[in-house]
Amino acid sequence: MRWCVITQTPEQPDAGNLAWDVVYVASPQDPTKVDRLDAYFPRDIAAGLYLALRVPVFTTGEMFPIDDDGREVTGKRRKPSKWSVEYEVFDDPETAIQRANEVINNMLESI
Repeated sequence: MRWCVITQTPEQPDAGNLAWDVVYVASPQDPTKVDRLDAYFPRDIAAGLYLALRVPVFTTGEMFPIDDDGREVTGKRRKPSKWSVEYEVFDDPETAIQRANEVINNMLESI
């Protein structure tokens, strides 16, 4: 397993790092109640109203494990090479952590 660090995301909001995601769905039993979706919530939204937004796929400084195909091992199985982001891959998690901290610190200094 290797480690991916996102080193740069697009500055423009529509520049290739946004994807549609269903973030809330109204409960079919009580339409006034809104349930938050997470990775384990069934994606059957035909039963009620829902809210979908374009959300960032990756954030600058994010670190996660990837498989041999360059796809995230956990979570939504994102693949950085399919998006307009810059990233670096490391064999050692400690080196990846150091790089992620550098990226985050550089980003904070530029604010």
